[in-house]
Amino acid sequence: MGDVAAVANVWLACWAIRRSFRLDRRLDKWEVSIRWIAVALCLGSVVEIPELLGAWGRLIAGFSGVAILCWPNLAYHVANFLRHLNVVPKRVRIEGEDAS
Repeated sequence: MGDVAAVANVWLACWAIRRSFRLDRRLDKWEVSIRWIAVALCLGSVVEIPELLGAWGRLIAGFSGVAILCWPNLAYHVANFLRHLNVVPKRVRIEGEDAS
């Protein structure tokens, strides 16, 4: 339970900063899916199967999971990379989003 509380504290602090300065992009359904799948895989593997990852694997997976959880724009950039590789469909403009 301590691991979840620590991650929640980091996420809450980052969320408050991002929200007050409006730093986040609006994510489409693919970007949201990529974000939560990455968070579940990274943080879930650190908690559930730490002995299989080793010390460096836990460190990399933990930081990756926290990074994409605390900075949703990382999901946007990962999705753009996957779009460049033609793995994910092209981005559809979200209603209310600026044309940037």
